[in-house]
Amino acid sequence: MQSRSLLQLSLLLLLLSGCSTQKEATPSSAKSRATSQANYLEARSLLDSWQGELSFLSAAKEKLDLVVADDPDFLPARVELARYRIMLYASFRDPEQLNVALQLLQSCAQKDRTYAKPYVLMGHLYVLRRQFGESQQALERAEAIGTDDPWLNLNFADLYEQSGQPRQATTRALAALQSDALYPKTIAAAITTVFKNGDAVAQQEAVNSLAQYLNSRDLSREVLVELADRLVRGWGGRRNQLVAAAIVVDKLGSDYPEYSGTYVAAAKLVLQTGYKRQSGAYSIYDRKALKAADELLDKALQMDPGNVDVRLEIANLHFNSKKIDAAADILTDPAVAAMEDSRIYALRGRIYQAQYKNIEAIAAYENAVRVATHTKAVAEAETALTIIYPRVGRLDDAEAIHLRAIAMAPNNAWAYGNYAAFLLHSRKDPEQAIAYAEKALAIMNYGLARQTLAEALQVQAAQARRREGATGLNQEAISRSYLQ
Repeated sequence: MQSRSLLQLSLLLLLLSGCSTQKEATPSSAKSRATSQANYLEARSLLDSWQGELSFLSAAKEKLDLVVADDPDFLPARVELARYRIMLYASFRDPEQLNVALQLLQSCAQKDRTYAKPYVLMGHLYVLRRQFGESQQALERAEAIGTDDPWLNLNFADLYEQSGQPRQATTRALAALQSDALYPKTIAAAITTVFKNGDAVAQQEAVNSLAQYLNSRDLSREVLVELADRLVRGWGGRRNQLVAAAIVVDKLGSDYPEYSGTYVAAAKLVLQTGYKRQSGAYSIYDRKALKAADELLDKALQMDPGNVDVRLEIANLHFNSKKIDAAADILTDPAVAAMEDSRIYALRGRIYQAQYKNIEAIAAYENAVRVATHTKAVAEAETALTIIYPRVGRLDDAEAIHLRAIAMAPNNAWAYGNYAAFLLHSRKDPEQAIAYAEKALAIMNYGLARQTLAEALQVQAAQARRREGATGLNQEAISRSYLQ
């Protein structure tokens, strides 16, 4: 993060130059102007680069608070605080974060109705709330004001995708790629949208735009690595989208052949091209892909033996290759073992699970939740704990995680469905399992919830037979329309 700050700052200054000078000027206090400007730019850089790191969010919040304390009327900092709240919502699904964000954005819009940025972000927020009409109005207002912010078109694209208009989503995503204010997150979002919604012609246009972007700019190795990583992680099973990631990795190899991160990025790309399926805690890959990734990561480690991130990637590769002992050996390295990192704790938990060491796995996963450095690893750990806690009789702890998930995401069908399965299999409570499975299916009709409901209905019917001495299955109970 530190080594990419110069390029990030230059990109941010370019963004600032394209906006209203009244609104994007530095805070008013002459004495603290330089410090406030540095804090604001660094906070934006942190939020732009965020990929689930909670440490990024806390650091950005601290810097933005300092800026606002120096100049409460500096609207760009308040907009970034709203973005911080939306990212908190993305991390924890706490709807109150969206309420706070909306209040901040509405306040900014009321203070200056010629400032487009609050309306751009409101468009995104309303999509998260499934308020499509309000989103459309906010984005149209931003467009009427005028801005080169790529998020205007990207939020339009998201609105159209979520409301079932793939052609319009593709058009807006392609338009976003023509912005002069692009950075890795915006590029990856645009390309992913095109490959999800567009035809082959549109996809080729997106690839051409990416190639033009790469060839027309002097990009740091860190920016290229981030872009490649976002494209690989966002592929969503669309193998043709990996062509875009391959172009970025080729650029890395051409411009930075002696950089360890180049080989890590190539290894991640190779693995995804060979991805087959998920099997429990394991990601299953083609053997050739595993071998090629192993060679690339070994090269990266030779170039940078002290790089903990490289070691973590190798440990994950060993784990998915079912070389459990080799993965465990890497985590015992003093440099790795000393790190308070959710990703490391979560991987250690998976290793202990594979070794059938439930108590040790619980301790590792609890540490992943405790340090909370990466939201994806925290989510993985909490999901694993809901499975392992019941094995050791800690039903209340498992239930607390389920209930917290429902409270944070009251419209998440999976939260209800997972809790229904817990109620059925761990609490042995088919009545409550039926109630929560039906809540899940009312939000989204999916297989696991249907299966849980069917099993719960059958258990309920069996219990009724035993109580009443009846014979035969309760056909009426198990033939509800959504089970067919």
